[in-house]
Amino acid sequence: MSFSFKKLYDGIVLLSLGLIFLLITLGLVDWGIWLFYLNFWPILLIFFGFRLLASIKKGYEKFVIIMQIIAWIVIIFGGFAYYKVNGNFKGLNLKFAQAIETDNMMRVLSYDYQVKLATGDLRVTDSISTDNRIVIISGEYSDIIGKPVLKSVIDGAFTTVTLENEKNSTFWYPFANYKNSISMDIHNQNNLNLNTDIGAGKIDIKLAKYSYQNIGVNVGAGEISISLTDNAQVASIVASVGTGKITISLPKDYAYILDYSVGAGSVIIGQSESGGVGTNGKRVKSTNYNDADKKVDINASSGLGQIIVEYSGN
Repeated sequence: MSFSFKKLYDGIVLLSLGLIFLLITLGLVDWGIWLFYLNFWPILLIFFGFRLLASIKKGYEKFVIIMQIIAWIVIIFGGFAYYKVNGNFKGLNLKFAQAIETDNMMRVLSYDYQVKLATGDLRVTDSISTDNRIVIISGEYSDIIGKPVLKSVIDGAFTTVTLENEKNSTFWYPFANYKNSISMDIHNQNNLNLNTDIGAGKIDIKLAKYSYQNIGVNVGAGEISISLTDNAQVASIVASVGTGKITISLPKDYAYILDYSVGAGSVIIGQSESGGVGTNGKRVKSTNYNDADKKVDINASSGLGQIIVEYSGN
């Protein structure tokens, strides 16, 4: 059987791609390594140009294939070595912190928080502060997705706070798993509205201090976790996930009315579990609803996944 440079080249390409995918699967590198390789996309045009030149005159094909093999090895394995030496690719895992202060905290009647992120994990807490900061955010972000930016608009006695990515490069999402990781702490407020929307990721909300009129949470694919303590007061919760899981944990002195729907999956309420396909328009009222001082209306929906409503400590 005659030696073929073309088959050698094809074999090296397949082996190197398979090796990279194997390393990702084993957790030795993550999907962010492909960002390095994507920066060299113009070389594909050069390869294609060499192939056209080789087709013009016989004898050039072997030389062109050898050059392609060398270039491929340098890019693939050189990129891997660069990635391992430098840790994460530049532009990922960048740290940030930001806060909003106000001088008219006592005159504000309500605060409306609007969070809209393309992808990432968001953790929301509330706590007491001795200064005039109403919210603090911190965490890590990817420069590809965009730095989270916190803004506020004051209209008389009403304040709107927004948190969004400063840019949104959805083109990159299929190639890497980088994302934002954000902690958001709310201070010294009551009469709050909190609405969060994330395309893909996890939202973890733990509330302990203040009064909330409405909590709205939407995740395209991922997980939602909402936990209340005895001191938090929430009138309404609306949680929706396209594919994933919703967990709502309440103090034992809370009562609730739950309206839920699941396209395909299961619903766990206390110790009771039901499931199947097309569980829509169901309503459940807690046994202590008529006597409880604290009540919350819950609307939860999942296209494909699970809904859990439980009392803390169960």
